[in-house]
Amino acid sequence: MKRSTLLTAAFLLSLTPLGAEDPTPAGAISYFDSGCPEGWERYEPAAGRTVVPVSGDSSIARQVGTPLAEGERPQHSHDGEVSLMLDGSRIRQYEPWSSTFEIANVPLRRIDLNTSIADTSSELPVAKLETCIKREQPQGEAPAGMVFFFADLVCPTGWSRFEEAEGRILAGADQTPGAFGASRALSDGEQRQHSHLIGGPAELETIELTVWSGCNTCTTRWVLEEFYQYRGQARQTDSGLPYRQLLACSKDAPSGPQISRAVHGADFAERPLAPGQHATLFGAELGPMEGAGATLDATGEVSRTVAGVRVLVDEVEAPLFFVRQDQINFQVPFEVDGRESIRIRVIRDEVAGPEFEAALAPVAPALFAWGVDLSQAIAVYADGSLNGEDQPAAPGDALVFYATGGGQTAPPGRTAAPAEQPFPTPLADIELWIGGEQAILDYAGAAPGFVGLLQINARMPAVSGKVRVILRAGENESIAETYIYGRP
Repeated sequence: MKRSTLLTAAFLLSLTPLGAEDPTPAGAISYFDSGCPEGWERYEPAAGRTVVPVSGDSSIARQVGTPLAEGERPQHSHDGEVSLMLDGSRIRQYEPWSSTFEIANVPLRRIDLNTSIADTSSELPVAKLETCIKREQPQGEAPAGMVFFFADLVCPTGWSRFEEAEGRILAGADQTPGAFGASRALSDGEQRQHSHLIGGPAELETIELTVWSGCNTCTTRWVLEEFYQYRGQARQTDSGLPYRQLLACSKDAPSGPQISRAVHGADFAERPLAPGQHATLFGAELGPMEGAGATLDATGEVSRTVAGVRVLVDEVEAPLFFVRQDQINFQVPFEVDGRESIRIRVIRDEVAGPEFEAALAPVAPALFAWGVDLSQAIAVYADGSLNGEDQPAAPGDALVFYATGGGQTAPPGRTAAPAEQPFPTPLADIELWIGGEQAILDYAGAAPGFVGLLQINARMPAVSGKVRVILRAGENESIAETYIYGRP
């Protein structure tokens, strides 16, 4: 194989996608402004209700009040008692046998009346959002401090109960987050009672009033039909705000390197890994901010420590091809062959993160690809150039493909060791299908000088246009849709 071909392949294999999507744990309940996204569905119990973090453990998903109808604002009313304070200068004495006259300096008198305040809106500002619940499993790591609701009695692993918000209606913070308003939170199912002071001017019709005016007997007086000032206190009632009680959980701050996903190193699919193959970890705090590539140790093998980072696979140190704070590319050690699952742990600067369990299979074939959508299979001509739409392959042209996941080899695979003669070949039968035709293989074995790579030298069959390429190892085949271009 020419050196130019090796350099081209090495460059293309270093291209990796970034990050993962939607780290929200399954069962989380949140709000969205444009409908529920993929992997979420409408959470009907919260329709027409606000959400209040539950107080206590026995009332998860308690419904309080009647849900608001479309566009409805919560209404409430009050009964109350008011007192009219009458100024003596506005009271006149009436005697049937005499004329009416003002009485000066009569002491203030109070009239107590029953009254009511009609139904009125609480005038709370409302933003209508879609309430959705997450159904799919998370992909990626949620930021520390993120808060979600859960219709469950306990928070998921890595999340803690957010006690500061319990019993409180949540509101957006314009400056500093924190509790405010009433110091006592709502208890389970409570509709907090409140009252109002009432007062102001009132226009009364003429009424009869008995007052003491300094004489020896009580006399009948008349209150004039005028405006008077009143004050009072409404009887207690609730605002009628319906809500649903859910558990509020906050994402714990990570401790050590956090693995969120372990995927295939060629197609980045979440599926069982195979011994000896390239694999990729996604997560947080996995390595330095700037990426660091592979190095060779004193024995000529790929180093198992890069930038202070180590990866243990069932306690076997794995060779590292690339490390960065959100991603690690590594080789699954051959030493785990024959197991059904593996435990992966990242250690950075001697601080170990939690273990991550991944499934293991004898083979997991996948072709390396490139391009924006990673659908263009890496197919290299003898001169080092790449197959593409502008350079299709003719029938019989020799092409070199690169893959990983072929499983155990003969002679047995050596972890971290660049392939050298006699080049190991997979124990599983290898087939390559191009455009539905089985290609003739000149070679299917370890890529010379590489670690964990399977090189396949194939002859282009008589197919043309954009055609799919499928790699088979034993009874398994590649699952990603990868293509090359052919011509008559």
